[in-house]
Amino acid sequence: MKNLNLSLFLLSMGSFLLVNARPPYIECQDSAECGSFACCVIGTKMYSLPQCMPYLSRGERCSDLSFMSSSKNVTYPDNVKVMYTNVHLLQCPCEPGLSCGSVSGGGVSESSTVCFDPLLIDNLNSISNSVYDYDYN
Repeated sequence: MKNLNLSLFLLSMGSFLLVNARPPYIECQDSAECGSFACCVIGTKMYSLPQCMPYLSRGERCSDLSFMSSSKNVTYPDNVKVMYTNVHLLQCPCEPGLSCGSVSGGGVSESSTVCFDPLLIDNLNSISNSVYDYDYN
């Protein structure tokens, strides 16, 4: 009888794990799953699929909003419900130790926000020049 109870318990646990298993199209549900050099990012579309993306490096364009992470539940067309925690919208924040700040100059009238090292005194000027010197053609 003990063996039968144990077998039923293990069978029910296996069924529970199968029902709650992550679908193969979900790369991450939390930024902690992405390692120390990346975060979990989700898009703005209704059925966006999250993916691990690298943190932004010094000089890369950033958004003040990317520093905020959120949690949400999403139900996909196949009726799979997925809970996301600590995911970022559209892009990761800057690498640890870097800040996201405004720079302007280089002949561009709009200001832009880029990742910079707040411990370096003159780095916003050098970033400003390098960001706007790039030829996008």
